[in-house]
Amino acid sequence: MAKLLTFADLDLSGIPAGLTQDEYWQRCINLALCSRSEDQRYGAFIVKGKGTIGAGWNRRLPKDEEFPFPTSFFLHAEKAAMGDAILRHGREKLSGATLYVSGLFVKERKPF
Repeated sequence: MAKLLTFADLDLSGIPAGLTQDEYWQRCINLALCSRSEDQRYGAFIVKGKGTIGAGWNRRLPKDEEFPFPTSFFLHAEKAAMGDAILRHGREKLSGATLYVSGLFVKERKPF
């Protein structure tokens, strides 16, 4: 099991100050911190209008977990967010929505 990291553990040097203050970037990174990947962690969420309709991070998909479309046992953050949105709101809600994604390198503790 990979080490649990927090936002305070990250090396933000090299990240433009404006980006570190960006609400959407911070949200993606916080979602990425939910991942337990050993190398790279990603977080993604989907916005439509003024609301979030789906969110997720890269992870393994348990065999018994309901998922709305065929995928491998490993979910990329984008697929996880789309699946969450579809399960909660239906596939048609994705039309016209915007997906945000970002991540971090675990060993270096460097977000991107």
